[in-house]
Amino acid sequence: MKQLYTTDVHKLPEGSKVEVLGWVHELRDLGGVKFLVLRDREGFLQVTFKKDLAPELLKKFAELNHEDVVRVIGTVRKDPRAPGGTELLPEHVEVLAKAKEILPLDVTEKVKAEAETRFDYRVLDLRRPRIHAIFRVRDALVEGMRQFLRKQGFIEIYTPKIIGAASEGGAQLFPVLYYGKEAFLSQSPQLYKQLLVIAGFEKVYEIGPYFRAEESHTTRHLSESTAVDVELAWTSLEELVDLHYRLLAAGIEHVLEHCSRWLELLGASIDVPEKVVLDFEEAKEITKRAEQREELDFSTEEEKILGEQFGNSIVYVLRYPLAARPFYTQPDPRNPEKGLAFDGIYKGLEIVSGSVRVHDPELLRRQLKERGIDPARFGFYVEAFEYGAPPHGGFGTGIERILKQLLNLPHVREAIFFPRLPNRLVP
Repeated sequence: MKQLYTTDVHKLPEGSKVEVLGWVHELRDLGGVKFLVLRDREGFLQVTFKKDLAPELLKKFAELNHEDVVRVIGTVRKDPRAPGGTELLPEHVEVLAKAKEILPLDVTEKVKAEAETRFDYRVLDLRRPRIHAIFRVRDALVEGMRQFLRKQGFIEIYTPKIIGAASEGGAQLFPVLYYGKEAFLSQSPQLYKQLLVIAGFEKVYEIGPYFRAEESHTTRHLSESTAVDVELAWTSLEELVDLHYRLLAAGIEHVLEHCSRWLELLGASIDVPEKVVLDFEEAKEITKRAEQREELDFSTEEEKILGEQFGNSIVYVLRYPLAARPFYTQPDPRNPEKGLAFDGIYKGLEIVSGSVRVHDPELLRRQLKERGIDPARFGFYVEAFEYGAPPHGGFGTGIERILKQLLNLPHVREAIFFPRLPNRLVP
């Protein structure tokens, strides 16, 4: 098992003997001295080959290719001219795996690559330090959110990803053949997280994939995405908004605490956003100058206008028209045409959607019928509400969208390891 990363070597005193493992990032031959820059997941270490080294070591250097996987044993030497102020004087070099001499992608990024080329050769692309940094930030963001939910008493759940009926309604479904029957990939864990609240778990969350068959060629859509889905009993609309804001803040604070060097590599300056809360009509008044408008929701242009108006803040829009929300949304008792629902728009992009849920089975059946959905399609779900369902609510927040906005990425595909898009199924 690997014992030391490059960052560990930089902390060791001069004269320490170490073993390092990684990839050949760069090779430089200056005649009298040669340099191998070794890269691992944590950073870089310069391995210096001086002309007085044993001939077999110099021969080994001459045989190296970029991205070869190597094992180097040597002695630590401090030199302010070396990256990180440390170099390794090699005593043994072993090639564990050879890379092609000519690679389809330059990992050092000295030669730029088109986006399609990058995603065709995603494994090489992910080795690029700047691309790698995105996923170290993602890891910290999700971990911070998970820790927050744990501290709040939430239980992590795992729901089916092969389902028999649409959880969100609509036609954005990927059909699959399930032992001769038609089934679908899950659009969200919505129905099952509600069932688990009804089953008595009260406060649950899931971090996992969801699938949407959207023929959208935009910078904000993926066919497979990741969300943090939260559901809890005994809650209100205002409490849900506050919970999401604290969840987002916890994730970003964890990034700030653990990812300073990755943020520096990305040139990203981030902070916890301010919170703005608007009623639906208030938000519509702000976006009325938009050319592309939606009556019951917000168009892409309208979301961008809210982003321009409130900068880096997250804007929570409350009480959407009930007709625009899913069948499980609880009507506002003060105005039944409105739903106790919210969206959160962060720097011009919706990153969360949530609501208080219907917990009365008769109202649930009625709202299904009003949307042209036969309640029998959701028999197992509706039946559970006959067993005593507590008032409850929840939300789903998209990891790729949060990361896109947080790091100012050009496209959500940059925030997922292997993106699935209408024109991309591999790798």
